[in-house]
Amino acid sequence: VDCPNFVSVLSQMNSSHLYVCGSFAFSPHDAFIDAESFSLVGLVDAKAKLRCPFSPLQRNSALTVDGELFTASTTDFRGERAQISRHFSRGGQDVSQDTSIALLQEPAFVGSAAVDRKLFFFFTEVGKEFSFVDELRIARVAQVCKDDVGGQRTLQNKWTSFAKAPLLCQVPKQLPFNVLQHIFTLPPPEGASSSETLFYGVFTSQWSSGAESAVCVFKLQDVQAVFNGSYRTFDTQTHLWSPLLGKHSHLGQCGLDSATDSELSQVKKSFLTSGSVKSAGAPLVSSDQRYSRVAAMRTKALNGKQYTVLFLLTESGFLHKVVLLAGGPRVIEEIQVFTQPQIVKSIVLSSSKGVLYVGTSEGVTGVPVSRCSVHSSCSQCVLARDPQCGWSRTGSVCTAPDANHPHMAQDLEDGNVKEQCQGQTKAIRDTEVFAPVNEVVILPCVKPSQASSLTWTSSRFTNLPHIHFLRSADALSFIATADTFGKYRCEAREAG
Repeated sequence: VDCPNFVSVLSQMNSSHLYVCGSFAFSPHDAFIDAESFSLVGLVDAKAKLRCPFSPLQRNSALTVDGELFTASTTDFRGERAQISRHFSRGGQDVSQDTSIALLQEPAFVGSAAVDRKLFFFFTEVGKEFSFVDELRIARVAQVCKDDVGGQRTLQNKWTSFAKAPLLCQVPKQLPFNVLQHIFTLPPPEGASSSETLFYGVFTSQWSSGAESAVCVFKLQDVQAVFNGSYRTFDTQTHLWSPLLGKHSHLGQCGLDSATDSELSQVKKSFLTSGSVKSAGAPLVSSDQRYSRVAAMRTKALNGKQYTVLFLLTESGFLHKVVLLAGGPRVIEEIQVFTQPQIVKSIVLSSSKGVLYVGTSEGVTGVPVSRCSVHSSCSQCVLARDPQCGWSRTGSVCTAPDANHPHMAQDLEDGNVKEQCQGQTKAIRDTEVFAPVNEVVILPCVKPSQASSLTWTSSRFTNLPHIHFLRSADALSFIATADTFGKYRCEAREAG
């Protein structure tokens, strides 16, 4: 690995300054940056090693809330000691995890979120509550309270609110997808309660050797219910976990700064929930794609309904746009973001700008969240099933629905072209292609939608023999000879 400075934390501290922390050749350094001039103000202090990892290969997460920095990172050269900490605390006293008991087991942090008074950190770690021959990886969510100041005697300057729970992404009667690759927080709809916050996660399986992944969604209210439920307790003598009997209302709660020493002693060893946070609905499973990142947004269609759109990035550099319809998820667009596979460092969705930013070590690429203009006809626009696109009957263009185009065609659930495109379809015209003998002829035919399939027929052949014809995703190729001269027709059939 090269040893330049890999930036792993870049967070806006306030309206005037950014905080940055990087590996600095396996010796982390941090600094503040002036947000207006984007120039370094100066190094912060000697605590950078507690805020970002030594190695660029170690994943971490960080976020800023009210001028305080919360980090989840390894804190040593070998990457063995992990910590969830608060820095630049308003009260002057930073808070970190208790180290008398191993609260985290080789975690790989993938994301974090702040909702109301609590912060949630998402990661995968070794599940020590199970005794198997092979180490079992378990996806987790951990919580801490934003204003936690620790205990008075026990757990001084340590989290008293720390708790963690398993995330279960599983198809019935199958092994779970137990390795969390990425998490995205979808805020609640405008005017709704924060309890309607959703977390979309990309999962893989430690038992799968192929390109297989799943997307699961978790409700904040389900996460809260598990943390308010029963817990397991850790026996420091036998190093075994067992169910904690009885009701212990102080576990996983905020405001324990005045709790008794006996209560905090129990908090120290009873931080793992008995229950798991189960996904809301069936997982979205892909047996041939290994997704690495996810982003989600809500958008309103012409029928007035709200639809959720997912953006899923594959390891091979393709972006899949998926809309969640009543009949199930549907891939409506595939975009090649990179010509060569690259390791994605981050993915950021700007709903206001309508751009999805994908960051790698090579740079940042911006991808529009909708590309209505690629659909040149009413049928293509309707069959795309994109809630962000509709066919303007007056302007004869596929565009984003707005007040400038009052008469628009869109049918997300059924894709009924006959009903939506009356008077908008164009007559099919034959195109003549001239080619010298023994030259390669390429007949292009673009699929009208992601879910459609193409069928080629010919006046010369009942079935096009593979020895003469080569089919690709968007064309038919063959050698111009006396046997191949003729009329060819390309038809698209919509799947579903």
